[in-house]
Amino acid sequence: SDKQFKEDLTNRIDESGLDITVFPPVFGHQKFELFAKADIFVFPPIAPEGHPWVIVEAMAAGLPIISTDQGAIIESVIDGENGFIVAPNSPEQIAEKLKLLIRNKEMLKEMAAKSKKFHTEKFSEERMVENFSAVFDNVLEF
Repeated sequence: SDKQFKEDLTNRIDESGLDITVFPPVFGHQKFELFAKADIFVFPPIAPEGHPWVIVEAMAAGLPIISTDQGAIIESVIDGENGFIVAPNSPEQIAEKLKLLIRNKEMLKEMAAKSKKFHTEKFSEERMVENFSAVFDNVLEF
C-alpha cells in the first residue's frame, strides 16, 4: 500500500536484471501453485512469531528457507541444513544467502530435500496425529 516503497522496489528489481516477481498476498490453491514454482522461500519476520505455518508449508513444498530467529522458527529452519537463519532487518544477509543458493545448485537441491524430509518426519498429517494422540494420552493418564 506504500506507493514510494513499491516504486523503489520496482526500480531496484529492474536495475538488478534478475527475474523477480513480487506478488500480492495469496491464499489457498494460489499459494500452493506459487510454492510449486519457487526455488527458495524467504520469510524474514522482525516481530515475534510463534511457529509460522507458512514455514511448514514451504518445507512441504521442498524449499530451502531463509528466515530470522523469531519464535519457534529455528525449530524448523536449521541453519545450514534446510535453509539459513539471518539477523532481523538484514537485507544484506538475505542477499548473501540468496546468492549462495542461486550460485550453488547442489546446495540448493540438498537443502530442498532436507526441508521435504524434515516436513515428512515432523509435520506430516500422520506425525501430527501421533503427536496430538500422545499428548492426550499423557494428559488422560493423570
